[in-house]
Amino acid sequence: MNETNCSRYRFSLPIILTAALAACARTPVPELESSDVPLDWQGPVQENADVWPNTDWWNNFGMEELVEIIELVKANNFDYQNNLRNLETARLALYEAGLQLLPQPNVDIRTNASTSVQQFAAGSSQGGQSGPFNLSAGVSFGGNVITRPLSHETALIQYESQKANISSTALNTLVTAARTYFQLLINRDTIRQIERNLENARQTLQFTQARVDAGVEIQNNLLNQQISVQSIENQLRSAQQQDFQNRATLALLTGQGVRGFDVEGQTLEGVIVPDVQPGIPSELLTRNPSIVNAEYQLRNAAISVDTARVAFFPSISLSGISGGASSPSLINAITDPVSTTVSLSASLSQQIFNNGQRKRNLRRNRLQLETQLANYRRTVLSTFNSVEVALNNIEEVRLAGEVTALNRELATEQFRLADLRYRQGTTNYQTYLQAENTLFQQRQSVLTNQLQQINALLDFYVLLGGGWEAGDLLLDLPEYQASSN
Repeated sequence: MNETNCSRYRFSLPIILTAALAACARTPVPELESSDVPLDWQGPVQENADVWPNTDWWNNFGMEELVEIIELVKANNFDYQNNLRNLETARLALYEAGLQLLPQPNVDIRTNASTSVQQFAAGSSQGGQSGPFNLSAGVSFGGNVITRPLSHETALIQYESQKANISSTALNTLVTAARTYFQLLINRDTIRQIERNLENARQTLQFTQARVDAGVEIQNNLLNQQISVQSIENQLRSAQQQDFQNRATLALLTGQGVRGFDVEGQTLEGVIVPDVQPGIPSELLTRNPSIVNAEYQLRNAAISVDTARVAFFPSISLSGISGGASSPSLINAITDPVSTTVSLSASLSQQIFNNGQRKRNLRRNRLQLETQLANYRRTVLSTFNSVEVALNNIEEVRLAGEVTALNRELATEQFRLADLRYRQGTTNYQTYLQAENTLFQQRQSVLTNQLQQINALLDFYVLLGGGWEAGDLLLDLPEYQASSN
């Protein structure tokens, strides 16, 4: 193919695609209503707190073992690793879509040569060969070339959507691991608290038994205390079983079996509950993976409308751009430019009658675009509402924590006085039992509130995207190299 023909080819395809797409104006992506995005937050915001969680937010809790567990999850979690493979699959699909924008080269070498052999009586032979060698090379396009840029754009959007979706899944996996770890610690605090309650109950049982033996206490009170002891023993066994279940869950998240798996942490004491603020509301549009993914779906729906509109125009097909040579000698066919020929085959086709199918497809895709806009707006509004709820929830559990801590101190003093008076015989058993139960409940309320504060913050981290931004990836995956394929 000579230089003139090569230049003609290089400029012909972009001109054809540009002209074809220009004939069909692009469908604009619908935008949010101005009222969908608030200017500020109504909920309480910690003004001095950091804006947005960092991508290694697990360091904020001041627990070295949690950091180690998160690293194990990132390295060994089965879902996490599947996400890596899913993203690589999406990269390959995008790469293949990019290849579809390029012509497909082909080389064909054929011969029509024939050989004849004659055998003579004297043992000699004579042979002959005839027929030319044919060498052809070129590029070809299959299908309608107009839709290929739209298909590539769709693949690109789907890839970015997959990145957002996978990042969201990865964030939830890491948050689940953190929740399970903290749940395990709070459960161990609960076990120690139940053991303390059981020790107190057994001491009271012994004292009550002595009073019954001395005839200064009724038998019914002794039976009630025995029931109390047995009830606390059941609570202890249940909490111990819960500890095993938590370890099994955490072991699976780190890609291990529960046998031999354990954590060193024994208490929530020392865990830092950091403060964080959500920043400007509009920034959430590019930081929450669910919102970003919904926007990509909206963009994809707009492209689908364009694809349906293109169907109204003639289909442009380039069946071949090729050059060839023919010669009795293969060497001559390759080296002789005089015998080279060039051919280009292009066609325009349009189906005239299809019973209105194209119009129905266009209408269907426009309806789908409206549906995706509604889904996008719903996702945005739902996320903003959830942030407002989370801000109020964080403040509520914090204030509740102050109350439960105070109530625990009051219940401790109340029980101390009730226990002293009961042993001195100046108060009855029911008063003592009520004070004991109140203390047990308040101790557990403090532990429950500590976990609620942590979970409220983790919920907040998820809504804020865990430090993620559109276009980023929360997974550790080397950049895809097209050359490797």
